[in-house]
Amino acid sequence: KTSTCMMNKTEARSVIKFLHLKGNSARQIHNEMKAVYGDESPSYDMVVRWKRNFQSGHMSLTDKP
Repeated sequence: KTSTCMMNKTEARSVIKFLHLKGNSARQIHNEMKAVYGDESPSYDMVVRWKRNFQSGHMSLTDKP
């Protein structure tokens, strides 16, 4: 199933953070988000970028100033 709701950046990042904290790989996170959000899900590259941020201890969901 795919969702018709628009996903904003903060929502996407919070899902990535949640799944990262559960121990999922970037590929697993992307696949899960694609399954739930369909075309509204973030790109794989974005998932990788934010997963790296969280792994390095930057847990904020906002862009760096």
